[in-house]
Amino acid sequence: MKSILLSLLLLWVSCIAFAQYPVVSISDIQFVTQAATGNCDDQTTYLGDTVIIRAKVVADGYESVPSGIASAATGHKNFWLQEGNGGPFSGIDIFSLSGSSVSEDIHNLLAGDSVEVVGVIDDYNGETELIPLEGNSITLLSQNLDITPAVAEIADLNDADRNNLLQTGEQWEGVYVEFHNVTVASVDFFSGGSRVSFNVEDQFGNLINVSDRYRVQKLPGEGGTFVAPNVGDQVDTLRGIILHSKNNCAGFSGRGYELHPFSESDYVYGASAPRIFNITRTPTVPSSTDDVTINADITDNDGNVVSATLYYATGTTGAFTSTAMTLASGETYEADIPAQSDGTLVRWYLVAEDDSGLVTTLPNSNPATLTYLYRVRDNGLTIYDLQYTPYSAGTSPYVGESVSVEGVVTAGVNSTDTGDLGSVYIQQENQLSYAGIWLMQGTNLTSLNRGDKVSVEGVVAENFGMTALTDIASVSVTGSGTISPTVLNPDSFSIYNAASHEQYEGMLIKFEHPTAGEDLYLVEQNADAQTGNNYAEYRVGTDEFNPSSGTRIIAGRNGANSSLYVSYVNDSLWEVSSGIMNVPANVVHYGEYMESISGIMYYSFGDMKLFPRNNNDIVNYGGGPVYASAYPAEDTVCLGETVQFVNNSSAVADQFDWTYSDGGTASIKYPMYAITTPGMHSITMTATNTVDGENDQTILTDAVFIDTSANCGLGVFNHKVEFAAVYPNPAHDFIYVESSNISGSMMVSMFDLSGKKVISTTSYIRRSKVDLSELQSGLYLIEVRNNEGALIATQKVVKD
Repeated sequence: MKSILLSLLLLWVSCIAFAQYPVVSISDIQFVTQAATGNCDDQTTYLGDTVIIRAKVVADGYESVPSGIASAATGHKNFWLQEGNGGPFSGIDIFSLSGSSVSEDIHNLLAGDSVEVVGVIDDYNGETELIPLEGNSITLLSQNLDITPAVAEIADLNDADRNNLLQTGEQWEGVYVEFHNVTVASVDFFSGGSRVSFNVEDQFGNLINVSDRYRVQKLPGEGGTFVAPNVGDQVDTLRGIILHSKNNCAGFSGRGYELHPFSESDYVYGASAPRIFNITRTPTVPSSTDDVTINADITDNDGNVVSATLYYATGTTGAFTSTAMTLASGETYEADIPAQSDGTLVRWYLVAEDDSGLVTTLPNSNPATLTYLYRVRDNGLTIYDLQYTPYSAGTSPYVGESVSVEGVVTAGVNSTDTGDLGSVYIQQENQLSYAGIWLMQGTNLTSLNRGDKVSVEGVVAENFGMTALTDIASVSVTGSGTISPTVLNPDSFSIYNAASHEQYEGMLIKFEHPTAGEDLYLVEQNADAQTGNNYAEYRVGTDEFNPSSGTRIIAGRNGANSSLYVSYVNDSLWEVSSGIMNVPANVVHYGEYMESISGIMYYSFGDMKLFPRNNNDIVNYGGGPVYASAYPAEDTVCLGETVQFVNNSSAVADQFDWTYSDGGTASIKYPMYAITTPGMHSITMTATNTVDGENDQTILTDAVFIDTSANCGLGVFNHKVEFAAVYPNPAHDFIYVESSNISGSMMVSMFDLSGKKVISTTSYIRRSKVDLSELQSGLYLIEVRNNEGALIATQKVVKD
């Protein structure tokens, strides 16, 4: 009782503090018309608003461990709220970053707790989220309320290809639901086998992924006890929270709607199909004289195995031949595939049936979409053999197996060139497809250089869809070789297509315009602006006026395995935010051009992306308008201390002139200057393209305070770098203002050329969406300040 009384007192206090925010129902926030979802628009009308929500916690906060049980205390903190007794549009994701400080520790909340949450409505890849404000934004109201799942159908959420069906599925986003009478269609172990998700299907073949955000589905490799189901297992009832990873819409390549169980009672299995495990193939790489023996352990938990059959075929279209497997010993069954000629691709799969008539088919319930594979080779495997698959999943047929291959180094940790990618890739000589592979982990890789011909022994792995060799046991340089890049049109990679794109994974690629003498254009500065994110990716294509056509380019983000030796990045924040760049940053902008761009083709999150290795991979970069943009790394320093200025101007600018309000000047890109007089100071910077004389100017008004108080010398200043990125620019209906290391609120103002303030908004989240739809076309100045009023950035924005 004391706890509740204290909570009510806190609620009364918080009501005073947050009285200006409206109380809004979850259904009002989540509701989207079918007309909107029919046009792939599932975005809430409350996006960016600060609201108050009162609802019930669905699952214990401590159970949500997306980053693994070991990091539960430090990872992202999620919980889901349910309104009333559940049903359509009744649930929402409450998302709090690990570094945020709120009044109620999310990990302490329990299912059935009634809470009030004050936060900002955001959207992440199709999932509506409420981000709690810092401070007293979460208040416990009552406890021990009932939580009831709503019955839903997979057919309302996804189709047979797991494409989300927004018009009927969006009502279930964030809702606690249950499915009845589904079957396990496939099981996917990932992250080196330490994690698992599985797909279940309804009677019509519609699929939904069951994933592991919660502790209950964590494997022993992540500190859990979950035992993965078998393909073919019947599930009488399956419960969980629906999350949305948007796909089948322009700019989105997620996994569709997903189910995330949070309790052991959420899995209610029916009859158990036979279990097939410990599958082996001997030899791993057969020659043309070798029969291949397939062994598998086959058991049944609630009955007896009555038959086990091996099916095999040659090539990609040959008919399957069946052969009965015999019980060799204990629970181990075996059968042979006869010897095949050198170079033959062999497809095979296993089927087991029990005395209840339940059937398990591995590796997939539908052999037309996936089988096991191997290649017959008299002279050993090639990179082509590791990479080639006729199936859309793109998974190597040799995952988990130790193999040896040869190739020529196309990217390395070191290079005789100016820097390199930082990761090692090798490519098979005289092979134009399925020829490259990433050497992801192993010894002796740092000594390899481009052009080295090497023999490598390692274990084949899939790293979130990217095939690689890991646990490399040996690397030996056997000579030298030359790999010429494969020349392609960047527009052919606008939307991922496994059949045409998978063959270039890991290969050295060069993008050029298909018409000789024509340039490529930077068609989109931030390829993820539509989803409100920035992953250091920009888009290059042939049509300057089509931002959706072209290939994604990544540079400056070490966390995404891209190079730190490429100057051309989509924001200067990448200089220091994901590894320290080894070259000056030149921020790219829409409309700039290049003759060609080369690099390693990479796959991640549903897209093929190019990793340029260093600046030499980008030929004759130029064009586009000049934008001047800068900010000081510190807004307060003591008299006599230097201030570092960060330059975020466009890449085509090559001359920079700085004027400080104490009379000082500088003419370098990244000046460090000690302002000589106390007080508040402004700085003017002019960026110029000396080739055509075009220039632009930015004025940093009251940007730096030079202090002479007693605080100086005591080390009381926290010289924290604060800055903001503004994109897209030019903009049409909106811009995003994304801050870094700004604590508390961020104040965004826009001014027209007369100095009139036309927009003023305050954001409590790192990324703020600013609506420009009511503004006339033209040039505007945007100003960003932190919660203390200190100027963080100014930038000119073009509203088209």
